[in-house]
Amino acid sequence: IVDLKRIPSASHLTRIHPQTLTITVIAAVISVSSPRTVHLRRQPGREMDIIEVLLGDETRAGFSVSFWLAPAESQQKPADDLREHLLSLRAGDVVLVRNVALRDWKSCVYGQSLSWRFAKNSTSVVVVGAGDGASLPRAIKGKAERVERWSWEFVGRREG
Repeated sequence: IVDLKRIPSASHLTRIHPQTLTITVIAAVISVSSPRTVHLRRQPGREMDIIEVLLGDETRAGFSVSFWLAPAESQQKPADDLREHLLSLRAGDVVLVRNVALRDWKSCVYGQSLSWRFAKNSTSVVVVGAGDGASLPRAIKGKAERVERWSWEFVGRREG
């Protein structure tokens, strides 16, 4: 589990390219964007929806993770669980985000979801809380408690 302030710099990511560095973080949700549809340049006629989740922890605020999803209209099956889960997140939720690929754009580092179609381990998001107690390992519980306290100060207490 990586503190957000310890995420490598854009220059480091450029040096290790084409390797993809992945991280796991425990952070508080600051905001969740509405899905927006983009047209893929390298695959004409193909579209993807992007949901961006802005995260923060006690070490840094403002780390963005972009989740790339198949457009809801094009899905033959019911809407995917990840889309519904992301849209149910609220500011102040403390989340464990596993397998986030780090990318850089214009010298800024951000996170990007990994798809199960292209990677062994896809990105997952789980809401955790200090109250989960026995179900969390001690290190994760301690980090979740620190993030929750930070969230109360920075984001505000979550109602309900």
